[in-house]
Amino acid sequence: MNMSKKRILIADDSLTVLKSLEIKLESAGYETSTAVDGSEALAEARRLHPDLVIMDINFPPDINQSGGTWDGFQIIQWMRMTGAAGSAPAIIITSDDVQQHQDSALAAGAAAVFQKPIDIPHLLETIRECLDGHPQAS
Repeated sequence: MNMSKKRILIADDSLTVLKSLEIKLESAGYETSTAVDGSEALAEARRLHPDLVIMDINFPPDINQSGGTWDGFQIIQWMRMTGAAGSAPAIIITSDDVQQHQDSALAAGAAAVFQKPIDIPHLLETIRECLDGHPQAS
């Protein structure tokens, strides 16, 4: 029985965060893809058409591009405008105080905001709720 795995795009400039989330999510049965900056996140979203996006807020200037700086909210808005992530729910992760970004996250259409270090069981539960509440057309 080959059920297609739900695809999750993880965007964070910390390779440690990317690797640990990738391992945890794949062991929970998800297919993952990672990105370290805004342009990579958009390219991956176009390629993957993720069912859910996990997005950091703060990014340094893009590594591969002309040095433009994006924040996670702008990246999510671009994904929506270009159709790369469609209506896939987004979960924001940040090392900042969550309260500081709650309003912006909700305005950007984020389903939840998590502060680093991330509570993995709570994150997995939130991902399940998001994906159950947003059935994707395949």
